[in-house]
Amino acid sequence: MEERIRNLENFAQLSARMTELIESSQRRMEERQRRMEEDNRRMEDDQRRRDDLMQQILQSVAVMQAEIVRIDETHS
Repeated sequence: MEERIRNLENFAQLSARMTELIESSQRRMEERQRRMEEDNRRMEDDQRRRDDLMQQILQSVAVMQAEIVRIDETHS
């Protein structure tokens, strides 16, 4: 009888440790996912800023090209 009780106690301890490991793993996975989502948001923000800057550069080039054409036309 005592051996059965010890076996049950041992099983309960092992089950509790397994539960702790699973919960710990779950927390780490959730934290990794949260960091990944933050990194993705930052990357998207960076890409949006690069796109905006590229658009501004293209607009500036278009203005310079138009100015060059205007200057060429006035000197022709």
